[in-house]
Amino acid sequence: MLWLPEVRRIMTSVMAVSLDDIHPETIPNALPAWDSLTHLMLVVALELELGVSFASDEIERMTSVGAICGIVGSKLGA
Repeated sequence: MLWLPEVRRIMTSVMAVSLDDIHPETIPNALPAWDSLTHLMLVVALELELGVSFASDEIERMTSVGAICGIVGSKLGA
């Protein structure tokens, strides 16, 4: 997963969790801090820090760290 380190770094900042808590298979139910508001904060942080923009359907598909990495990778041509 090419974007896993960047996504993990941003997630730890937004959600105030440890890097050890974030893996490609991590889903919202696995992190109490990953609720709907934090999800939107994560999207904004990803957009600002990585210089990308997400469509609403892409935001809805962000159902795991792996899915987020895939979407980020498609935006950044990886």
